[in-house]
Amino acid sequence: MEEISIVSILLSLAFFLLGCIIGSFLNEAAIRVLKKESIVTVRSKPVSLRYLFGELCTGLLFALVYAVIGIEPELFVGLWLICILVNITQTDLEQMIIPNSIVITGLIGAIGLRAWVHPHSYWNYFIAMFVGSGILLLLGWSFEKLVKREAMGGGDIKLYTFIGILLGIQLTLLSLFVASILGLLYGFIQFIRKQSMMQREIPFGPFIAGGSILVYLWGEDWLNWYLNVFIGNS
Repeated sequence: MEEISIVSILLSLAFFLLGCIIGSFLNEAAIRVLKKESIVTVRSKPVSLRYLFGELCTGLLFALVYAVIGIEPELFVGLWLICILVNITQTDLEQMIIPNSIVITGLIGAIGLRAWVHPHSYWNYFIAMFVGSGILLLLGWSFEKLVKREAMGGGDIKLYTFIGILLGIQLTLLSLFVASILGLLYGFIQFIRKQSMMQREIPFGPFIAGGSILVYLWGEDWLNWYLNVFIGNS
């Protein structure tokens, strides 16, 4: 038992370091995509503290995904999900943009991974590609008609094609709910701190990323708990 725990700790540390290294590349790639620069060129400008924090978060998330999933084929799915969502979080925070190139890259990788590892049927993941994006498109269109103002960026809508094929239908819907709760909590905090800040546009990508990662790791447990407590006792 002691040997197993030591191995687990060492592997967690290894995934943390791997995540930090990959996070450094992802943050740099995010900068280059926004500035439309080549990734292979040398850049002398120092990286902001937010990008350094992103590297640390990527390392912690890599270690967390390993701790939850273990050494299983599904681990590669979780790591890919984190890589893409960390990247779009940085671009969305920087310029409120979720680049098509990142979404397309994520989608291609997601299709390949789900062709290899698929706990649910192929149809489940295929339909989920359009469920989340379709709901966001409908909500954004409805809000725009009501208040005459754009509520949902096209990048957020397209991002859910990537998320859907990795999460499946149920978890995709749950991730939308969790992302909305996170966004509302942030908006409420900003309202309490300074009401005028509510007039500023808030990027939704980081909340989508946070909700999707939380649901990917623990969504099945949440759904089972809900079904047992509320449906099972009815």
